[in-house]
Amino acid sequence: MMSKRAPLAIPFICIFSFYWGLSQGQAPTIYLGAGHGKINVTASSELEQSNWDERATAQKAASGDGLHEPHFLASRFLAQATFGADQNTIDHVVDVGYEAWIDEQMAIPATNMLEKIYAVHEEVNRWFLDNGGDSTEITGRPGWVRFNYAWWDANVRNKDLLRQRVAFALSEIFVISVQSELEGFGDGLASYYQVLSNHAFGNYRDLLRDVSLHPCMGFYLSHLNNPKTNLEENTRPDENYAREIMQLFSVGLYELNNDGSRKKDASGHDIPTYGQNDIKEMAKIWTGLGVGDIIPNMYEEEAYFGAGIYSADMTVPMQMYGDYHEPGEKTLLGGKTIPAGQSGLEDIESAIDVLFNHPNVGPFISRRLIQRLVKSNPSSQYIERVSLTFNNNGTGVRGDLAAVIRAILLDEEARDCGRIEDSDSGKLREPFVRYTHFARALHTEQYYDRFWNAGYNFWQSTGQGVFAA
Repeated sequence: MMSKRAPLAIPFICIFSFYWGLSQGQAPTIYLGAGHGKINVTASSELEQSNWDERATAQKAASGDGLHEPHFLASRFLAQATFGADQNTIDHVVDVGYEAWIDEQMAIPATNMLEKIYAVHEEVNRWFLDNGGDSTEITGRPGWVRFNYAWWDANVRNKDLLRQRVAFALSEIFVISVQSELEGFGDGLASYYQVLSNHAFGNYRDLLRDVSLHPCMGFYLSHLNNPKTNLEENTRPDENYAREIMQLFSVGLYELNNDGSRKKDASGHDIPTYGQNDIKEMAKIWTGLGVGDIIPNMYEEEAYFGAGIYSADMTVPMQMYGDYHEPGEKTLLGGKTIPAGQSGLEDIESAIDVLFNHPNVGPFISRRLIQRLVKSNPSSQYIERVSLTFNNNGTGVRGDLAAVIRAILLDEEARDCGRIEDSDSGKLREPFVRYTHFARALHTEQYYDRFWNAGYNFWQSTGQGVFAA
């Protein structure tokens, strides 16, 4: 990518004050960027491109020329709410305000990542053939590199800035990884990311269900092709997803107060949220799921329980194969009973209800979303305010993620710059997000109008990328 224009660099910081003690009891306040005659500024280069209005002398770093507090604050807000913003976006937030900008963003439809990856896949294959490539060497489905092409192209030119940032935050909670056999299933990765972006402003219950039924999650956490108990073969249901959906996606390890602090028993000990028997009972719920469809091939005519991912259509939700689902009553968290006689999918819906309505979910998920977007060490008060919004959006709805995201971004702890002087405040942006901020901040052009980035070198250097856990 080449820089088309050198925009005014706006740091994502608040205005800091520095105090220089000159005499006893006297300390003038010097504002960084507000101008001070005794500050000498030197630059390593005085570069001036032909299309720039001024030379890059760095004088404005301390002169105060162009300093405008609303732009600094808007820039800081966008650093939390997006993958990066250019000058026009910052100007727009200054003009309309934070709440109106959030309203605008939530009304923008999600970028269709599946359409994007199919278009990339087709173009790469066409280019390969046009340049003398052998058609027998073309892969039937896109891999993770082409998913990265599609993701980067989308996130350099897209309009749904807030939705994509929230989807990425969710991908760091509902983790799948290309450091598995999923690296060969770029269409599945795009489909999974689409689930996250579609539900970014939806209801958490729906997100929890749809993530659980996605074949990429089923493969990664091993509840795909998970059969019921077989006493003759001495096998029991796989417990992996039963454990992870509780520990990582909903209730966590210990009972929580709304402010995220741990509840204590009469002896002052933490109270575990679940035990081994809860895991065994939950594991019964996640039996009987197999691939929902297969791609055309010469060996299989239709999907079946036990079919592997190599013939599966990884964009279609898993389906229930009733003969392989554990029958009978199941007793879940808090003694909640799932009655016998239900279908496998009805058992799943009932289990999702039990998890979703557990009082831990609000503080557990609120803390994690705050940490991904705004602050690594949120106060208990911040967590509680967001958690209460999760519990009730103001109209009696639980799990409204649109309301939760608003609460996170508009909270006083997110917007008050004074807190940044606290060493426990703020958030160190991970290298990947700093990378995207740089790409978004610049007005860029590409000769072929393709913003494709395999991301391989960056992943090698930092270990970071989309689904690179």
